[in-house]
Amino acid sequence: MDANKLFDRAMQASERGNHDYAIELFHQLLIVQPENTQARKELRNVERRKLQENGGQNTVVTLMAHVKGFGALLSLAIHAVTRDHEKRMIDCEKFLKNDPNSRPMLARLARSAERTSYVKTAILVYEDVKAMYPDDVESIRRLARLYQDSGSIDQASECFQLILNKKPQDEEAGRAVKDLAALKTMKDGNWEQAGKEGGYRQMLKDEGKSVQLEQEQHIVRSEYEMARKIDRVKADLEKDPKNIKILMQLADSYTRASQLQNARNTYLQIKGIDPKNKQVDRLLADLDIQEKKNILHKLEAQLEKNPDDQQLKTQLNHETKSLQELELRLLKTLVDNNPTDMSLKYKLGYALFREGELDGAIGQFQQSAFDPKVRRDSNRVLGQCFMRKKMFDMAIDFYDKALAESSGSTNDGKDIIYNLGLCYEAQSNRLKALEAFKRIMMLDISFRDVAKKVESLSGDAA
Repeated sequence: MDANKLFDRAMQASERGNHDYAIELFHQLLIVQPENTQARKELRNVERRKLQENGGQNTVVTLMAHVKGFGALLSLAIHAVTRDHEKRMIDCEKFLKNDPNSRPMLARLARSAERTSYVKTAILVYEDVKAMYPDDVESIRRLARLYQDSGSIDQASECFQLILNKKPQDEEAGRAVKDLAALKTMKDGNWEQAGKEGGYRQMLKDEGKSVQLEQEQHIVRSEYEMARKIDRVKADLEKDPKNIKILMQLADSYTRASQLQNARNTYLQIKGIDPKNKQVDRLLADLDIQEKKNILHKLEAQLEKNPDDQQLKTQLNHETKSLQELELRLLKTLVDNNPTDMSLKYKLGYALFREGELDGAIGQFQQSAFDPKVRRDSNRVLGQCFMRKKMFDMAIDFYDKALAESSGSTNDGKDIIYNLGLCYEAQSNRLKALEAFKRIMMLDISFRDVAKKVESLSGDAA
């Protein structure tokens, strides 16, 4: 079943109070899409609602979770030996089904996700642990390191500060808070000062400025806090109204607060000061796209309430097409202005591919494939392009390149192998096709129609 449809069915079951069915559907989805953080978040929500409706957390619940989860615990031990961390994630979820608040199991789930390089999932689960168990310093430390490695300075600093609040003598946290504060200042433009001997300490010398800097680093969690941040930035701007750094902070704050028109006006103000600012061009393009997406979300919500409204369907189709055309037009402009940005070339290639402009898409993907960050996906979609052109030998070459950088057990990996099977099938190479489909069947018999493919090709081979 299509992952989006599976998610929708799970959400519908959850909204109707059919908790067990929703949990089962979310589990199925996470097996094929382990990095689907929204599904994992909703799964935990429905598990906790079910727990509350059944009387809440107590000693009996904890005890029964261990009884019902004995198989999952045994499987966890086995997969620990084999170091199959993706399967350990599945085992953890099976246990959490009966005790979604289990701190040890949540921590294991986060660590397994971390070791499988599912960073977004690891962060999601560690954040959950941090919210429920603020004294779990080790989990907060791991979360801080993940944020630090991914360049999320504010979030990393907040986590390390929490550790310092619990353990004032913690050397790693103390050093990290200072270094991250200095790094933030460096990124904001004060490179010269940071580079001097003792520059980090000098930046933090003034106690009043230090406190303000630490406050800036906290995640803005509420509309009230966001409004306060906007007021602070505007106060700074009054003292230096043409300071591009402060204007960028203000525009970003407006964007985060969903005040898109204010954000647009601020970016245009920056363009008036610095007409050649390419970063602002990209951010303005992002705003154009976000505004279109907001319109689509509203229409989708209306259509969900009135599924038979033909006028809404027509309007939704029109706005979807309008969004695609806008994205394509903006991407062409951005690529023209940033010819060495391979991530933009990949995005343009995908937009052209979506519109059926295969030769144009191929040209963009052939260039973006030199960038390691988008190489795998570039090769994967190049395979799809040549497959549509019925040039199956070239499609196979690009799918092989994409597969070399993928895990065959992930949903993307299985998709690549499946398309390889289709290419071999189109070339009447039944043995190669059968080999590809069998490879998927060994991992996931429910993937698309792979079981029927294997059965059909096995009969042909006989």
